[in-house]
Amino acid sequence: MKEVNIVVDDFDKTCQFLEAIGMVAKSYQETKREKWIYKGVEVTIDTWPWVPTFVELEGPTEDVLKEVASDLGFDWKNAMHGSVETIYQMHYDFTDEEIDHWESITFIAPPDWLLAKKLK
Repeated sequence: MKEVNIVVDDFDKTCQFLEAIGMVAKSYQETKREKWIYKGVEVTIDTWPWVPTFVELEGPTEDVLKEVASDLGFDWKNAMHGSVETIYQMHYDFTDEEIDHWESITFIAPPDWLLAKKLK
């Protein structure tokens, strides 16, 4: 599978377009993201609702990632590999499948159904 990015200038009109061509909305997710480049590695500060902010590193090789992680003061032994679901599972008792079916992830107070699954 190949990821393709396009620039859109109107979120609502883009949603209308996707619906007009027969697509169905699966979920709505809000995030706050800041990206930096250091030694050819994309360093992303990622904030998602209901979990602490985290840093994601994407680069050409594991050796380069380890070097950048060290430069930034991170211990590679503590690195987590995976998608944002991994972060949610550190804080809540949900499977990937359950998280994949959440209809919305937004910057509101955590809903009761989420708090009921909070890990101690």
